[in-house]
Amino acid sequence: MLRAMVFIDHMNFDNSLKNYYREILKQPQEILIDYKTFPQRLVEKVAPDCKLIKTYLFAPKPDDFLRTDTYWDKYYTWISNFKNFKNFDVIEGEYKARQVEGAAAMDINKKNTYYKVEKGTDINMAVNIITKAFHNSYDTAILITGDRDYAMVLEQLKIIGKLSVISAVKGQNISSIKQYADGSFIMDDTFFKTCARKH
Repeated sequence: MLRAMVFIDHMNFDNSLKNYYREILKQPQEILIDYKTFPQRLVEKVAPDCKLIKTYLFAPKPDDFLRTDTYWDKYYTWISNFKNFKNFDVIEGEYKARQVEGAAAMDINKKNTYYKVEKGTDINMAVNIITKAFHNSYDTAILITGDRDYAMVLEQLKIIGKLSVISAVKGQNISSIKQYADGSFIMDDTFFKTCARKH
């Protein structure tokens, strides 16, 4: 049986998921994804001849300033829980606050005093996909992203002889990247219900 690995660009996926439910379906609350079953359901859908070997989730770690915001503190605690999942690794980038020019100081309660910069997610994901391909750790890579920056990664996978599938949330424009992959899959409400978290 062929082997598959799932690589999740979490911020890209999470923002697209929220946009899909709120803007496209006009629902105030998106489905809560069960990340223990989500990768398996995805492999079953897009690569049924494969066995899921491992999942990698790439997410930024909020800095100390951002974690004084309850939202970002809860986000990081929630992401950190995934580290306990079997065959599931969390690879952390950075989420840093930067002071807005002209602001006297950053104030977590005043959004006009700072902005956020995400660092490391894309490069971490690219390096892991390529490194594991060179080490023959998988046969098929399933990338959950709509970011065209991964086009070069997908081209390298073709050279190495690995298969790739781009999976994105309905509403994401993947026309500029799916041509580089061997397949693509658009996730919608019907699919998400198969891996929804039980409340």
